[in-house]
Amino acid sequence: MRSFRSAIALGCDLIECDVHLSADGRLVVIHDHSVERTTNGTGLVRDLTAS
Repeated sequence: MRSFRSAIALGCDLIECDVHLSADGRLVVIHDHSVERTTNGTGLVRDLTAS
């Protein structure tokens, strides 16, 4: 990911990336287990489809 390369170039010692699996088997990069805080939706990532 471009942002990871930029962080490394700036001297970051640690990079965190949270990934969850959606109900339809897609990988979703999101910190929280649920989508309420960062979207207008509700529910757990694992119970929702990516589309």
